[in-house]
Amino acid sequence: MEQAIVNGYNDASRLLMENKLDAALAVCLSLLKQAPGNSAVLNLAGSTLYRKKMLPEAESLLLAANEIAPEIEEITLNLVRVLRKRKRIQPAINILEQRLACNPASSRMLSTLGEIFYYDSQFAAAARVFEQLLTIEPGNVDGLFRLACAYQECDMTEAAFDAYWKILALSPDHPDAHVNLAQIYKSLGNHAKSLELFQRAADLVPGDPAHASRALFCLNYTFAEGSRLLEKAMQWADKHTDCLSSDQPLARRKTRADGRIGLGFISADYTRHPVGKLFLPVLKCLDRDRFDVHCFSNVDIEDDMTALYRSVAPNFNEIHHLDDRSACSLIQSRDIDILVDLSGHSNGNRLGVLARKCAPVQIMWLGYFNTTGVAAMDYVLADEINVPPGQEAFYREKVLRLADSFFPYVPSSETAPAKRDQAAPINFGCFNDSGKINDTVLTAWAAILENVPKSRIYLKSRTFSDQWVKNLFLDRAMRLGIAPHRIIFLGPSDYDAYIKDYAKVDIALDPFPYSGGATTADALSTGTPVLTCPFDSFGSRLSASILSACDLDNLVCTSIEDYIARTVRLGTDHSLLTTTTDTLLRNFASSRFCDVERFTRNFEQVLLTTLN
Repeated sequence: MEQAIVNGYNDASRLLMENKLDAALAVCLSLLKQAPGNSAVLNLAGSTLYRKKMLPEAESLLLAANEIAPEIEEITLNLVRVLRKRKRIQPAINILEQRLACNPASSRMLSTLGEIFYYDSQFAAAARVFEQLLTIEPGNVDGLFRLACAYQECDMTEAAFDAYWKILALSPDHPDAHVNLAQIYKSLGNHAKSLELFQRAADLVPGDPAHASRALFCLNYTFAEGSRLLEKAMQWADKHTDCLSSDQPLARRKTRADGRIGLGFISADYTRHPVGKLFLPVLKCLDRDRFDVHCFSNVDIEDDMTALYRSVAPNFNEIHHLDDRSACSLIQSRDIDILVDLSGHSNGNRLGVLARKCAPVQIMWLGYFNTTGVAAMDYVLADEINVPPGQEAFYREKVLRLADSFFPYVPSSETAPAKRDQAAPINFGCFNDSGKINDTVLTAWAAILENVPKSRIYLKSRTFSDQWVKNLFLDRAMRLGIAPHRIIFLGPSDYDAYIKDYAKVDIALDPFPYSGGATTADALSTGTPVLTCPFDSFGSRLSASILSACDLDNLVCTSIEDYIARTVRLGTDHSLLTTTTDTLLRNFASSRFCDVERFTRNFEQVLLTTLN
């Protein structure tokens, strides 16, 4: 009998390796009738059921196997894999912690537990587990990388920075360490070093378009000319995507029985990302009688906003687990006529899917402020401000103009904070990503602070929760003429606290050449004037577009010198500041920028023009 079970087990294992799942399961079930308590067969049957996506049944068998043989790591890890897939995170954690209590030196168990904590956004717990792993295996590069990522998510930037450099000392060709270091350098305003590291990662993995995409995205933080950005984007597309359009049959428009138009949106940001928050009101407002709306989600780690998207968009399709070809097939199966990309070259993009032309019309909007360079992308949405006439030559896509603004905005339910006493010293503020604050911006701010007596500037960014980052920033600011006591740092907070922090600010200063978008809208919603200095690039003109849509063109400057002069005047003329703030409060809520219904109807009309 024992030999028969061994032979049957070997047969089932072979069938599983050959992906003959039904046959493998049949053999396992037959063996379990003979030996119902055999942990090896229970484990194999559970693994087969997992492959067949029969998760509750797989969990039941693997729980039984784990109870019989808790000392066998493979069974425990298979059970945890099923629990994770079923989003039963706490039971998975409990099982691993019980196992580690018996064998605290198990590197596989520690690594798996750390991963679970990390992907459940329990980053501090993940860091503790990976620290424990590294006491056992100090040279474990994978464990060190995961620890560095956890540090980064905990805003322990210095610790993450040191860990990534340690990884590169142990493994100089580690592409992901180069990428994450590049992200840190970008947040420090060192775009030259960031670009160097992104490019190194791209060179190490030449077939991976994501690393080169990150380098393209980083160029938007610099004063690179439009011709250079177009050239780099087309080089990227020539290498990574333009060869894919013939890889799959092109989508053709189909006539639907109900006459509706298939409209899809593809994004990695159906989360509490600015794109996720800005797009949701438009999604809710779309005319469902005219459009059959689908969302295609490349979200890796979901949050409460993702759940909200699922409730608003019944046709919510996950594509994170699909390769590009399979994702394209899924989109084509939904008969999408117009596919709108909300990512461009930002993190998590699926330009490899779009390159296969999975919809007859493909449009870029909202998530990226430049050309993708991809031949299969037909249009880019903009308005007259962020892509002025004459700038179309810097886009491979055809530029389509939205009537009123690039996106609409729904003000927070929070009431606008009361402004400070106008007789008190002026407080400036910038709540943008610290990576947008380059030396040219700091030099302009130094001139402003020098000419507005006793003024200070509040800076709020996630990276400013780390003292090392603050010290580096202060050193740079001092070198450019700003005394440390003139800068007040505010760390990250939830959205309501972030909005309330504008009560500390009298005048918001927009960075350049990568201006604010949602941040500018948030400031205006609290009655805080924002001065901006647009350049030629799309990304530098977002705030100008918003201010124009609010009839606040007087806050749009014509040069850096004008930016300094207007800010100084506003900061020293209290009557002018009061008038400007009153006008802002009067204009904002009733502006076309805050009219989601009007924007969405215009948006729909622009989409319809692409089908003519």
